[in-house]
Amino acid sequence: MKSFSTGLSITISYIDTDTQTAGFGANCAAIPAAVYKDVRVGDTVEFAGVLFTVSDLSDDVVRMKRTSA
Repeated sequence: MKSFSTGLSITISYIDTDTQTAGFGANCAAIPAAVYKDVRVGDTVEFAGVLFTVSDLSDDVVRMKRTSA
């Protein structure tokens, strides 16, 4: 994964397909900006003022749909 010093970088820390939960966080310029634990499909998360809804979890992917401008 590439990390750019001035951009937002989202890193998934775990995906548990048995419980259908995931944990992930965001860094901006290497500074922690958000951390989410035990997120499920349908939950809303926010990164840099933009809202996303978690739309799918699989073994190695968390899909999110942008829900705000």
